[in-house]
Parts: sequence; C-alpha cells; structure tokens
Amino acid sequence: LHPWRFHFLCPLPFISVIPLAERDMKTVHVVIFSEKVRNQDVGTWLSRYCEVFNGTEVVDIDGIKTGTRRFQVRLRRRDGALEHLPSYIQLGAFRGTVFYPGQPKECRKCGNCNATDHSSLQCSIPLKCNLCSSTKHKFKDCPQAYANQVKLSTTPLFHE
Repeated sequence: LHPWRFHFLCPLPFISVIPLAERDMKTVHVVIFSEKVRNQDVGTWLSRYCEVFNGTEVVDIDGIKTGTRRFQVRLRRRDGALEHLPSYIQLGAFRGTVFYPGQPKECRKCGNCNATDHSSLQCSIPLKCNLCSSTKHKFKDCPQAYANQVKLSTTPLFHE
C-alpha cells in the first residue's frame, strides 16, 4: 500500500491490533459428564492456571444440563506469551476436557505430573490432590472442594 492509503486506513497509529488467538480473555468450555462435579470445584481447578470471572452450566433448549460448563477467564502471561490451559481436567475419578478458541493441541498427560510417557496409574511421584495440588490428601478429602466446605459449614437445625 502507498503511505497515504495506509494512513487513510489506519488513522489512529497508536492503537495496536491483537490477533484473536493472542487475547488473554477467553470463554472456556469444560465438559465433564457427571453431576457429582460441582461448578465451584471446576472454577477452583481453573484458578490454578488463570483468573476466573464467572462460570455457568450449559443447558439445552429444554433446560437439561449438557455436561458442559462455560467460564469467562483471563489467561496468564509469562514473558509476554500466553500460558495456555491443560486440555484435560481430572477431579477425583472424574475426567473431562477443556477447550477454547486459540488453544494449542496437546497430547494426553499424566494427571499427576504432566508427563506424556505414562498415565497417573504408573506415575512414580506421590499422588497429589487434583484440585489444590497438595500431597497431603486426595480430591475427595480436599478442604477446598465445594462439597467439603458445605459439610463443614452446616450447623444442626435443632439444638437439644
């Protein structure tokens, strides 16, 4: 393009254009086909990798849950490059997929140490909680798990 045409097409040279795949705000879809996994736990898991703003369960036209959860998140950056989310989520016995526009393709990894040459069952590293990464407990006993927080916060309705 001629310089005068470029100036006409871009009258504000101080504005930078960011490709869609490089934007840090993303709509992330998490698919787990189990009603036992709470939205709050998925949000807690996501917050290990990004800033989570909100999350909802997706329902079909009849109001039936589809197993998909949709979250608005901001991906973290390291040295100017986006840190992408894992493609798979594991919460206790429940495994699901994570996807969003611009997400790079990734091979399956060990849910414990992220290595690609073995699964969690063959991992030599002590198992970690899938939710908070602690080695002191598993997901079902995690104090950050939504179900465990509800159990701890309930008080008896009747006092003797």
